[in-house]
Amino acid sequence: MGAGRILVVDDDPGIRDMLKEVLDEEGWDVSTAEGGREAIDAVEAGLADLLMLDLKMPGMSGFGVLEAIRKFSDIPIIIVSGLDSVEDKDRCLELGADDYIVKGLELTDLDDLRLRVKAAFARRSRQKAPALLHDYTDGYLAIDFEAGLEPKECDLLHELVINAGKALAREDLLTGVRGPEYRNDHHILDKCISSLRGRIERDPRNPGYIVTIYRVGYRFQTRSMQAPDTFCPSVPPSATPFSDYQI
Repeated sequence: MGAGRILVVDDDPGIRDMLKEVLDEEGWDVSTAEGGREAIDAVEAGLADLLMLDLKMPGMSGFGVLEAIRKFSDIPIIIVSGLDSVEDKDRCLELGADDYIVKGLELTDLDDLRLRVKAAFARRSRQKAPALLHDYTDGYLAIDFEAGLEPKECDLLHELVINAGKALAREDLLTGVRGPEYRNDHHILDKCISSLRGRIERDPRNPGYIVTIYRVGYRFQTRSMQAPDTFCPSVPPSATPFSDYQI
């Protein structure tokens, strides 16, 4: 295993030591921090390639750390927390977390932990590689895959666009974009789809580009594939294209 640099951030020394021991065995270069400010400083200094972050810490919470780091870095961040509510998971995903591991439940499966870390590093390697498709435009919608999107949203939208017109199963999308260990995390996928619709659809509740295929998954429809009443319903097809309708 390559020596990726991992920073474990937790105020509990037992959790820090356990995670460091497990990850050290895989050959990663693991360091630890007990507070949020220390984590932010380390990321700003370029001392880590991946962050494993607790949420409930004295002083600055993990939510605050996540929000602060996402203002200047897209480093992979895996939340490791005892908080198990859907609301907490949703909040972290919306703030830009790459994954969420629950202490006491998912943390007991050390093989799964290792796979999730490997998957996070693998996703980042793919993101650094040249994109197969750099942009998409149809006269109404313009997408730049190299700017303006969160990494996980960019990968998902890219996968949909290069397979335009093809219904993609949820499991296949999760496997292709995030890795095989995520194939059943439908909640993560649906949150990303909802976010993308909010950015590219004229009416996210009546999508024309990213449509749901019942009991299958999702399909990207180009402008020519869309029915007139699903694309920009308030604007006739002959209207001038939206010059600001782009990401």
